[in-house]
Amino acid sequence: MALQSFCQHRRHYKFIVENPIIIDSASKIYVGINFEFEYTRRFKSQNIFVDNGIFTSNKRALTTATFKKETDAWYLKNRHGKWILFYSDTCKVQPTPEIYIMGSKYFVHWLMPEKLSSQKKISLVFTIRYHKYYFDRDEGIIAVESNGTIFVRNDLLK
Repeated sequence: MALQSFCQHRRHYKFIVENPIIIDSASKIYVGINFEFEYTRRFKSQNIFVDNGIFTSNKRALTTATFKKETDAWYLKNRHGKWILFYSDTCKVQPTPEIYIMGSKYFVHWLMPEKLSSQKKISLVFTIRYHKYYFDRDEGIIAVESNGTIFVRNDLLK
């Protein structure tokens, strides 16, 4: 009997300012540089992964979200260990997914799709707290807007 295993691997992503406004060209300082943040995606299998730090840029209290990606849907593991529908191409998500960030419950509110200036295709958009998240059906969360500044995943910039 052959034993199958999935080699667990990680990817590190950094959210950087999409269109930086340079304050000091000599030191390459720009507006929002202090708010850029990183997160780690750890794959448990080919279609299940844990995003550590995706909903918090606070290094001391990272929020972890476990996602399962299927053909036309994304699922989120809730705090009870059950998979709930997070996004679907084919049906409306009901009930509204909830995310726990640093112990507090927040609801995901899906908005109208938008296009980022750095991306060629339109992204789905949802909000949690005061942040707007840009979601791609293939990549997951690709950008975050906070206080009027958009931070895009560095691997997706041209």
